Amino acid sequence: PSQDMNYALGDSNQYVYASALWVRSPNRAITTSFLSVIRDSKLFKNVQISKSRSKSDWILEINIEDFMQYFNEDSTFSYANVVISLSLIDSRTNLVFASETFKSKIDVKTLDSVGGVNALNSALNSILTQNNIWLAKVCK
Repeated sequence: PSQDMNYALGDSNQYVYASALWVRSPNRAITTSFLSVIRDSKLFKNVQISKSRSKSDWILEINIEDFMQYFNEDSTFSYANVVISLSLIDSRTNLVFASETFKSKIDVKTLDSVGGVNALNSALNSILTQNNIWLAKVCK
């Protein structure tokens, strides 16, 4: 996985932040956030990482479809967009029990990487909250 964080300028130009030094890749940070929030929700008796050797009843697949800061052509406006699809899979049958796509778009307060990161964090937190509500509903 890449340690790069990208942003988009206009409809077709994508760039990497020149000074982004991420301790963990965005993918790993997002996955860790989901793991922590799901554990804290106490919906499940046990929540393990995907590399765990323990046998589980359910697998939650996380697909990060969009996690980026976007700018308009003249860089006067920016927003963060996060789109994450989740599938809850029965590990005995390998069938998808439930799936959902969550979207969050947050306007950036300052037109720099700090503003972008803050907006991405807010968008991700919104999706984490939506995820817990969804999981509580499908696990009834």
